[in-house]
Amino acid sequence: MVAVCVTLILDGLMTFAEVPRTLKTKVQTALETMGLDTNGHPIKSA
Repeated sequence: MVAVCVTLILDGLMTFAEVPRTLKTKVQTALETMGLDTNGHPIKSA
């Protein structure tokens, strides 16, 4: 289910706010592992 949510976020079909509460941490971790923020955009380096 995490992979589905990540894919939907990347495709712009779901926002992080729409991710079920029980999956938010895992979805956020998966996105961050890919170098992305919770909107599916690249994390900017400082």
